[in-house]
Amino acid sequence: MKKTVSLLMVLSLMIGLVAGCGKDKPKDTGSVPPVGTVSSPNAEEILSTADVTYIDANGESVYRVVRPNDPDITSAASGVCANLKKVLGVSVKNTLDESDGTDEYEVLVGKTNRPESAQALDVLRDKTGGRYQDYIICTIGKKIVINAFTVEALNQGCTYFSDNFVKPEGIKGGIYYAYATVGDFKNITVNGESLGKFSIVRPHYNSSYLTQVEIEAMRDSVIETAGYAMDIEEDMYVEEGGFEIIVGNTNRSGIESIANHDEYHITIKGDKVYLNGGSPHATAVAVTEFNKLLSNGAVTDADSRTGSYEMTVSGYDKSRYYTHVWGDDFDGTEIDPTKWDIITEEHYGKGADGMSGQNGKRALRVPEANVIKNGCLYQLQYYDDVAYYGGTIRTNNHMKFLFGYLEHSVITPDNPSSWNTLWMSSVESNGIIGPEIDLNENFGNPAVTDANAHVWPGAGAASNGWVHRSFDQIRANESKYKLPSGDTDNLNTGFHTFGFLWRDDYIAFTGDGKIYCDLNLDEEGFEDYKVAYTTVAVKVIIAASPGVGSGPKDTSTAEHWENSKSDYVTDYVHIYQLQDGLSRMEIDY
Repeated sequence: MKKTVSLLMVLSLMIGLVAGCGKDKPKDTGSVPPVGTVSSPNAEEILSTADVTYIDANGESVYRVVRPNDPDITSAASGVCANLKKVLGVSVKNTLDESDGTDEYEVLVGKTNRPESAQALDVLRDKTGGRYQDYIICTIGKKIVINAFTVEALNQGCTYFSDNFVKPEGIKGGIYYAYATVGDFKNITVNGESLGKFSIVRPHYNSSYLTQVEIEAMRDSVIETAGYAMDIEEDMYVEEGGFEIIVGNTNRSGIESIANHDEYHITIKGDKVYLNGGSPHATAVAVTEFNKLLSNGAVTDADSRTGSYEMTVSGYDKSRYYTHVWGDDFDGTEIDPTKWDIITEEHYGKGADGMSGQNGKRALRVPEANVIKNGCLYQLQYYDDVAYYGGTIRTNNHMKFLFGYLEHSVITPDNPSSWNTLWMSSVESNGIIGPEIDLNENFGNPAVTDANAHVWPGAGAASNGWVHRSFDQIRANESKYKLPSGDTDNLNTGFHTFGFLWRDDYIAFTGDGKIYCDLNLDEEGFEDYKVAYTTVAVKVIIAASPGVGSGPKDTSTAEHWENSKSDYVTDYVHIYQLQDGLSRMEIDY
């Protein structure tokens, strides 16, 4: 897929589903069952019946607590560690799973990188079906494992471990305790295998927020109807294996390339499910439709199908389901003149004469810097002895909109002299205050890009005490998008998606499918934002502007200027809206 839209509907459903998940509490299974009774493949080989000794001959703790680098797990691990110290009267270490603990005695809390954590979940899944409040406490080799499918269940497991299995004299015969969720659940299978065995895999990079919303809706509806807690994994963090629902263009084998932007595929092959489309919205609908198939209780290879996005969403309630209303995939060989105006020549430098770029040169936007090739818009950046050159296109009188979700897939230049962004500028005036949205404003550093939401005062702003404000002031570091710690790539090594979710009570910025910065427009103290972002429509501008970087002079090397690292490359721009009586889209106004 070169190129996911149920937002408000799904968000409201998610709130209801999560609230409903608490209605069935885990049931105590009674006494700890003997290890041999667990019906897991090779269970007798996996689980240990060796006695558990907590204190060694020197009066020191045999075990240390190990947790993954996950803030949600920190308090659970800390509670286990504190209880061990209290009951045993010894010092106990609490550490991340970064070191090699192969031959160490450890209490593993949550989904650590130790193989025993995954093995324990395999046993639990086979024993209970893998439902959202299931948890397991067991001994595997030198490890005591406490694991679960959700954080809530893990917390319960940690409490049960502390209350029942922490004793100065130790535990005879090892530990095995499985806790099963109780409820009137429906069994769902894929080719005869329990859906509880499956995880959902999405791309780590360039994933759509639309798809993410539908993935979460599917996960939550499965929790509600079947109780299975399917993990949502990012492809680069987990190795390929069986029992995967693969969404979009991941690194998994067997992905089908779909050229038609309207087309989506649901492909079921044994223990793999592939959900993909020729556009982000088509992929999102593939997820939505597969979720409907799951409601039947059993799906097989025979349920594989190809569908049309337009035909499928024609049957949806569009007042609650975001649908595609405008966009450009930059196919063909020329910029579409019905959607964009190309800036023929425009000075944008910041010099004293208003026309100078760095090093005393002019800085110009010129039409030849905008090139369509390979299904993308390339905005070239280059220079000569006279000037720096970049490109700009904008919708001007072709399109303006109010409310919705805009998404941009882009490669960010790696050039310290570059300044590039997709931004939205007001084309109307309420006479008081207006908006400006900078979706992915970048100042030549491919390690980070900025989102910004400005309010610009008009003639009537002073009477309200309103002045210019922006996310630079009120959200600061929150509005900077960086790849997760540990990623070796940057924003120049491939496409990344950036989005703006715009409602009459809320605005948010997304990066690679997840919200990372937002603002409640009804929050006290943001009345200026409420007015600016609920009354004025905007146009879209995509601009690459070299020679005005944040440094005192151009420090780019010849390599930066002479290869594609300097290009600002757009794969697509799409806008989605509700037909709710509030959202507005005007073409050729």
